[in-house]
Amino acid sequence: MKKIFGICICLVLLIGSLIVPTAAFAASNSANNSVTIHFLNPTAIAVAGDSLFVADNVDADNNKSVILTFTLGDNNATYRDTIEIDGNVTNLSVKGNDGIYAILSDRVLEYTIGSNAKLTFSQEYAEDGELYGFIDCVYGSAGYGQSGKIEQTEYFLTQEGLYRNNANGWTEKFNGAQSAVTIGDNIYYMYIDNGGKAVSKRYNGRSLAFPQNDVYNNKNGLADKYSSNQPMGLFVWGEYLGVFWNNAIHYVEIGAQNCDLPIIMEYGTANGSEETLNIKDVTASDGRLFVLNDKNLVEVYDGTAVNTPLLYSVGSDTVDQAVPHSFNSFTMARSKGYPSNLVFKTNDENTSIAELITDAEEYIVLGYEGDEDSLYYYVLTADNHFGWVQKTNYKKVNGKLTDDKLEIIDTEVSRDSNVQYVTKFASLNAVYIYNLPRNLDDFRGETFQQTASTMPEVTVIQRFTEGDTVWYYVSFEASGTTRTGFVQEQDLGEFAMKVNEENLRVIGDRKINSTLFEAVKLYLYPDKDLRNDDNLVTTENGTVKLYSGKRVTVISEDTENGVAFIQIQGSNGSGNIYGYVEISRLIGVHAMTTNAIVGLSLLAAAIVLATTLIVVFLKRRNGAPKRKKDSKSE
Repeated sequence: MKKIFGICICLVLLIGSLIVPTAAFAASNSANNSVTIHFLNPTAIAVAGDSLFVADNVDADNNKSVILTFTLGDNNATYRDTIEIDGNVTNLSVKGNDGIYAILSDRVLEYTIGSNAKLTFSQEYAEDGELYGFIDCVYGSAGYGQSGKIEQTEYFLTQEGLYRNNANGWTEKFNGAQSAVTIGDNIYYMYIDNGGKAVSKRYNGRSLAFPQNDVYNNKNGLADKYSSNQPMGLFVWGEYLGVFWNNAIHYVEIGAQNCDLPIIMEYGTANGSEETLNIKDVTASDGRLFVLNDKNLVEVYDGTAVNTPLLYSVGSDTVDQAVPHSFNSFTMARSKGYPSNLVFKTNDENTSIAELITDAEEYIVLGYEGDEDSLYYYVLTADNHFGWVQKTNYKKVNGKLTDDKLEIIDTEVSRDSNVQYVTKFASLNAVYIYNLPRNLDDFRGETFQQTASTMPEVTVIQRFTEGDTVWYYVSFEASGTTRTGFVQEQDLGEFAMKVNEENLRVIGDRKINSTLFEAVKLYLYPDKDLRNDDNLVTTENGTVKLYSGKRVTVISEDTENGVAFIQIQGSNGSGNIYGYVEISRLIGVHAMTTNAIVGLSLLAAAIVLATTLIVVFLKRRNGAPKRKKDSKSE
């Protein structure tokens, strides 16, 4: 029979950069240095200088989030990095242009911003008995210090109110906190009061007080300007305070005694979309407006131009890269989570997956010429379509890929460089050779017509499964050329092991250890799933059986599968025989086998029993009364 490892797989990866909606990616892989980003459950955005940060709760089941970083250009954004966080990030805020805060309900994480938007963890602010339920965090003025200069500190907006960190105390306590920002020395924050009204307030960090007669602090002033549809949050719009709803963005213009809310833009279908979109978060920088919407896109608008035109978007489900059509390697892979669980669509509508896959588990990574220059793997999914998965710390060692977010499934039939498995095609009729291990006409390549006079040796390289169908990737010579491809199991004959004896390096001799009358089996393959009676080593004399005490030569050991590759001498000088036995069946040459131990135990028991019987016999003999002599005989 023939067999070995296998498995079918489906999918992977992803996290990367951004895509400009009006510009196409370069067709050549080497020129393509952009990464397509698809946000799964983005919750917040922040901009510091020329860096954009997006918080995405990518795995709610396992409480995992990421922050994706980009550098901003005039017409696009370039993906730079991703950091992973345990917990769900609910908000982001900036610390000038040098840092950001990631807000979680139980803690606030501070990061410094390096070149190319690189984030480095700085410190953590954890909840305690008084401070808990974080909503937002801003960095602002906090009164005069001992040096006579204005100090700066964190202000934590929590479920309980606004907390000033350097004073370890509350500036104000309230419920319903929503959002906070800093403009100059002022800290602006918004909450929903007990009557359901949105209230904005201003706290001056220089004087450490709420300015008197201030429209911000007049509960019926600014609040009355809000519509019955409560605003979602605040942002900084130049020197103004910005306010956004789910469908509109305004800023606050303060007059002598009151204020107004001029419109920046109405949102929904105004951006050219045929469907109504809703805002999730807003931020701004240098006249540009950044909007995170409920279609998981970050849109960048020119806030200084008439009608606020869209410049570009960050987020896509398609990798605009030329697709390959011929392949030179096939790797089964299993996703280890975000981003390898994302499979992006290709730009070939005829062969691409129909929709972005966000929960991919297994797939086949297809190697092609120049694939090392791409930022993605080209993959075949379980539904027989193609897609792209982003690489994560990709490397190729001795022709085999490694990736931090992929578990590579070994499909090699041989686990030893000195061992090949060979066979013949099972039929004298046409043999169908497929380009991929799928029983579809689109994947069928050229046929091979085998005859009785042309029966090439077929080298079996890999094993894949498609449901109940087993596929083997094979190589053979035909008409002076080497051909490769996939054939189904029933098209191949029995497998034989072909060993390169010249390069063998042995570990040493061992003995077979088994119980009385039990033969140890010699297997054709090392894999546990394939070590069965269908895959035993046979010779012209039948199945090879190894009895206790048989001396064998160990060539290598596979501790993962618990087997050793061994060599034994064939009977009557018929040559060497090779195969796999369980390591537990081997003992040292001078060690005692189970049979020997049992034999000695039985011998010892027999000696003890015999000794006991002799002693009993002698005691009985010596202890018997002596017979008196007959008086008549005297």
